[in-house]
Amino acid sequence: MKCSSSAVSHLVGTYQLLPISGEMARATMAFLQLNNWEQVGMVRPTNGYDRLSLHSLNNLIKKKDAQLQVNILVEIDPYASADEILASGKLKQLKANARIILVELGMDLHANTNFMQAVYRAEMKTEEYVYILPWLSHINDHHPWEATTVDKQEVKAAYENTMIITAHGYDAKFFDDFQEKFIKTTGMLATHYATLAYMTLYDALFLYGLALRDAFEDTGDYDVHFNGSFIWEKMTNRQFMGVTGLVLMNNKAIRVPSYATYHTSNGTLRIVVELEAKLGERDKCNSNLELCSEHVAHEVVQFYWNSHNGQLPQSVPSCGFTGADCDYTTYFVLMGVTLFILTIFPLSYFLYTKQKERLLYDMTWRIPRDSVRLVDASKMKSEHSLASKSQSSGSFSGSLTSKQNGMVGAKQAISNGVRLAIKRFTQMRNITFQKEDLRTLKELKLIENENLNKFYGIAFNQQNEFVVMWILCSRGSLEDILFNDELKLGRNFQVSFAKDVVKILYRVEPFHERGKSIAKLMDLIAMSNDDDQLIRPSFPSTVGKDTESYNLQLLSCIEACWLELPEMRPNIKKVRSLTNSNLKSTGKGSLVDQMMKMMEEYTTNLESLVRDRTAMLEEAQKQADRLLNNMLPRSVAEDLKVGKPVLPQLYPCATVLFSDIRGFTRISSTSTPLQVVTFLNDMFSGFDSIIAKHDAYKVETIGDAYMIVSGVPKENGNYHVQNIADVALKMRAFVSNFKLAHRPEELMMVRIGFHSGSVAAGVVGLAAPRYCLFGDTVNTASRMESTGVANKIQISEQAYNLLHCFFPQFNMSERGKIEVKGKGECLTFWLDSSKAPPQSAK
Repeated sequence: MKCSSSAVSHLVGTYQLLPISGEMARATMAFLQLNNWEQVGMVRPTNGYDRLSLHSLNNLIKKKDAQLQVNILVEIDPYASADEILASGKLKQLKANARIILVELGMDLHANTNFMQAVYRAEMKTEEYVYILPWLSHINDHHPWEATTVDKQEVKAAYENTMIITAHGYDAKFFDDFQEKFIKTTGMLATHYATLAYMTLYDALFLYGLALRDAFEDTGDYDVHFNGSFIWEKMTNRQFMGVTGLVLMNNKAIRVPSYATYHTSNGTLRIVVELEAKLGERDKCNSNLELCSEHVAHEVVQFYWNSHNGQLPQSVPSCGFTGADCDYTTYFVLMGVTLFILTIFPLSYFLYTKQKERLLYDMTWRIPRDSVRLVDASKMKSEHSLASKSQSSGSFSGSLTSKQNGMVGAKQAISNGVRLAIKRFTQMRNITFQKEDLRTLKELKLIENENLNKFYGIAFNQQNEFVVMWILCSRGSLEDILFNDELKLGRNFQVSFAKDVVKILYRVEPFHERGKSIAKLMDLIAMSNDDDQLIRPSFPSTVGKDTESYNLQLLSCIEACWLELPEMRPNIKKVRSLTNSNLKSTGKGSLVDQMMKMMEEYTTNLESLVRDRTAMLEEAQKQADRLLNNMLPRSVAEDLKVGKPVLPQLYPCATVLFSDIRGFTRISSTSTPLQVVTFLNDMFSGFDSIIAKHDAYKVETIGDAYMIVSGVPKENGNYHVQNIADVALKMRAFVSNFKLAHRPEELMMVRIGFHSGSVAAGVVGLAAPRYCLFGDTVNTASRMESTGVANKIQISEQAYNLLHCFFPQFNMSERGKIEVKGKGECLTFWLDSSKAPPQSAK
């Protein structure tokens, strides 16, 4: 069979199984649009790139005016090694401009190997990078990571997680089927690339045969094969299934191949997106060749990307390509604060424990024996006597004569003007306390309660005595009353006392010795001696003349409470019932009611006296606080009042101001001392009122010099320079309007200078403590004043920079460089005015 030359030329020239670059470009565009990528980077070879798909894609982007932008176009020598590509610095440019990167350095995928190795070594293979590799021609029959001339593991890692776009005709399924049939039919073995060419030729001849058959069916002419244009027309706008898959021919008899996007994972390729080819309308195709075909993307697999959510990244990272769009200052600050807390807490706890241990060994409860003066009780005269006779109640019989302060049996002493109750023991050797004992004594020293007698301290290891001291209880103790032979307690008191004890035990569980379990306490009771009255009480064993003074039922109840077996002891309900039934009082009210009646009148008078004395004390305290706050900063004064040490501190940035009155020496020489003092008092009082409205502190005055600081001891960010600037402007205005009382014609001017920088501050002195500043900032501020001009405010370059940067409402002008003692030439400025009314800074 022969065919016309025109038909053959069309067949050879227009039909291609191997995908042309234009169709690959449109397929790549469809994949980019599917993922909404708007900014990409391209990598192409230095020469021969016009036959590749990226060249067509770049032109397609320009023609369509698509919402796709090529941020960077990098040209790489396809024969350069990975190290040479790294050394060229082009990867850094690529990293700074793109995350979606299209790479095509040749027709075959192997041409990209060196570049991908360079990318892998440059650590640009993270999940935010997407490398898209168009694969036009399958020259080799193996993947790049399967080659024998490369490091397979590195190349495999370099191609990991990349996107490869190629035509469906290159699928192993189509290739293997054709190769098997080819060998069986011809008996010939062909190379991989030759087999692909045979597949192309096969589909081309098959298309020609289909067109020839259709032409013959339409005309019935056996010579129709000479009509090349007619056969060419039959080759257009049709599709058939060939050995390379679905063959789709447009109205120009050009094949429109379907593509697939593969995702590489662990050396295997998996189709994730189908790029299906479709023909365009004939009319539109005739007018514009670009509209003859299109590729529709269909996702086959989702969530395949190697990221935390399985989704492909955006074309522009959230923080930009260089990370400049994100401000990590907050995170760094939080990390710094966290590290600071993690560091300072253990350190603080360590220092706290050491401080507690040091305070523990300080023994604040230890009292020197020489400061304790014993009081001879036999020589003390009674200051109070209480005689109460009652015929109806008999609550007190006889007379009650108490010793001084109501104490009956306690020995007394005086230490530092405090009256104490003491117990003395002979000490035969020096005593050392264990750590636990020291802790217990410290806690005992700190305990304060209106119902507890406060522990004062211990004197030991001196004068062979061990003396325990408690604050003297002016009303005595229960022991003093119960064991006082001179005091006769009436029956009403005894009954009320017993009932109150039972009532307490009925409401709360009976207590036992601290630190000992009930079982241990029972063992002590069981193993105690008969003479041990503190643990086991003794009961009357015989009944004599005073039998009527004991209630046998109550006595039996008390003995039963001390039985060895707990289950044989009576419960508290039974004890309460026996007590209430056997103890009857003739008086009204409880023991507390009787005592409270006696104290009501005394309490009323005492409350009035205490109220008056408290008011006087509070007023005196307020006056002392006002005086102290005028001498020292409030925070420092509060620390000193509570006894806290005020440690020196370095402040990183504060502003110090000095002022000096022009002509003060001349005025002083022609004025009396009283006039000078009055003059300075009036002027400095005005300065003080100005400072009170701002966050500033007057450090000191020396003659006519006036020193102010802001940012110390209370730090206020950068507002210290604003505060000082406002104060300086108001001081200058105040002095300009100030008139001397004894010389009203005198024109007053002030010279002011200030400087900003770091200062050290602390309290100096004990008898007359002063809050002082030290450092180069103080000296520089003094030089700003001394080198200034009357009625001018000279500021340093540092203060100017802060005002210019943070507070632009101030008007300033450059004075120029001046010679400053100890500093050399310094650039200074004048503070002229403020654009807006000064406001009080935070």
